[in-house]
Amino acid sequence: MNNKKRILVTGGGKGIGEKVIRLLVSKGYETHFTYCRSKASAEKLCREFPNKVFAHYLNMADPNSINTGGFSEIPDWYGIVFNAGVGSASVTGYANNPDTSEDQLDEAMLKINALGPLSLYRRLKPNLIKNNHAKIIFISSVGGGIAAFPGFRYSDGMSKAALSYLAKQIATENTDSGIDVFTLCPGATETSMFKASTLNKLSPSERALFVQKLPKRRLIQPEEIAHWVAKLLEPESTVLHGCVIDASAGLGIRPSHMD
Repeated sequence: MNNKKRILVTGGGKGIGEKVIRLLVSKGYETHFTYCRSKASAEKLCREFPNKVFAHYLNMADPNSINTGGFSEIPDWYGIVFNAGVGSASVTGYANNPDTSEDQLDEAMLKINALGPLSLYRRLKPNLIKNNHAKIIFISSVGGGIAAFPGFRYSDGMSKAALSYLAKQIATENTDSGIDVFTLCPGATETSMFKASTLNKLSPSERALFVQKLPKRRLIQPEEIAHWVAKLLEPESTVLHGCVIDASAGLGIRPSHMD
């Protein structure tokens, strides 16, 4: 019998998700994760951690993919980390063709970042309620989840705000259950998504100036966000149930740093 606590991380093939997986494995969790386009990275992780890490294909923009995913048949998730998401630039990678309209990109953004997590939660909810014990962590963003910033696609902030609201609604419905719900809102984190939306547009000197203007004068590292995800999976995190946590090193309380 497997007595390990099982965790599901959506979007775990790279970036914050990958760092979360590596940390959770080191702490003894049986870690499952989903991937959409990063199949090679997913397979590599599974080879690196045989019988400890398990990958599942999932397209957050496709309800059929959510409803037929094998992970939904696992009855006893200890924790679910909703991490799969796209940003203002990375959403273009999900376009069907180069002529995809702005409206279609906005629709994809809302499906992946907000409607997909809603559908997945509905799919997993019966077992979560039955077991009456789980840690659910939604990874949103300081942009939309905490504050607003100019220069990003409108649907980016909208979708992240919607995700934060979804987490609040689920938390409200579980104040008397054994299910704990949290929202974590990272700031300027050195991931491929933030590079695509912001950093790749800058010259080396512009990037240096940009970083110097950030709170603490540095980029957040994915490992730092993974650290707090792991902390929220601990029993003591119950006192933070319902919290929307600003993990931006101060950017959320002083958005002018991004001007």
